Amino acid sequence: MVYTKGHPRDYNNSLYHIYYRAGQLYQSNGTKLYSLQVELDLPYQGTQIFRGDAQHVAWIVDLVLDNNDYPVCIYSVQYNSAGLPVGQGGDDLRYFYARWHGSIWYNYSLAYAGCRLYAGEDDYSGLAAIEPDNPSTVYISTNSDPLTGNPLISHNDEQRHYELFCGKTNDSGQTWAWTALTSDSNADNLRSI
Repeated sequence: MVYTKGHPRDYNNSLYHIYYRAGQLYQSNGTKLYSLQVELDLPYQGTQIFRGDAQHVAWIVDLVLDNNDYPVCIYSVQYNSAGLPVGQGGDDLRYFYARWHGSIWYNYSLAYAGCRLYAGEDDYSGLAAIEPDNPSTVYISTNSDPLTGNPLISHNDEQRHYELFCGKTNDSGQTWAWTALTSDSNADNLRSI
């Protein structure tokens, strides 16, 4: 399970991982925490994947297990909105890709996620999905170029729209090659899950 302290509107979220086996909760490295009957006292008792702060607020997007049963996740991070009232931030969202390698979490920049999906929820993106049988393939929805962050403006209606992209990595997530699945749309393409 990957989780945060709470809704990103209310907290400068970090991202944590724990797993469940035979009635017990464990950190990523196998350290036993508690039985399922006992609640975690504090979010940071799990293994920290990403440390959030006022300028970098995390929100989990997707989680799968790889062929070694190690967790792989995508999460979004809202950049540069500290101190802004709700509805005035969310102009710079980014996706990250994290993999557990048996002893440590590796985090890599995945893509620009664009801007908030709608006013009032500054952390909501178009979302992303990991191919369940092949974590080296992902699908994202973004209204920015995944590599540059430049806005995606449709040639059909001159409006900014969310488009779908397929990303592939050959180095466990360090670099990505992107293929557009939609382009120049007249409407948003959301929720690639």
